[in-house]
Amino acid sequence: MEIASQNPYRHLTRYQRPVTIPEKPDPITIPEYEKPELSPENRLKLRERIEESIDEKKEELQAQKDALRELTVEYIGVQSKKTQWEIYMSVTTESDIDTGGDGIEFIGTLRDIRKQNNLVKAYAAYHEKASEA
Repeated sequence: MEIASQNPYRHLTRYQRPVTIPEKPDPITIPEYEKPELSPENRLKLRERIEESIDEKKEELQAQKDALRELTVEYIGVQSKKTQWEIYMSVTTESDIDTGGDGIEFIGTLRDIRKQNNLVKAYAAYHEKASEA
């Protein structure tokens, strides 16, 4: 393929393929929708099926609400028992108890409190013996 140096675009038109314009397709036509005529018996059956499905959905929704309500009550009950236990332990050990952290840390705190109480009792016994002598 030789291309003249003066105007290379003029010679390239020889090698172009012919352009074909595609034919326009026929427009799509949508048939008119005709509302089916239902007999009174079919209408009644259809209405009954719709009411049954509505009742089923209502029952499912009510069951979900009941399950959520039950879960909430159980959670509140557990939290209440935990709070009661914290109050009991705080009164028993005569100190603030926080059970929100690690359980091992809580047990260590109880051991420290018991050691401190034992030391106080031992000092009181020592002081009592010293004052008798």
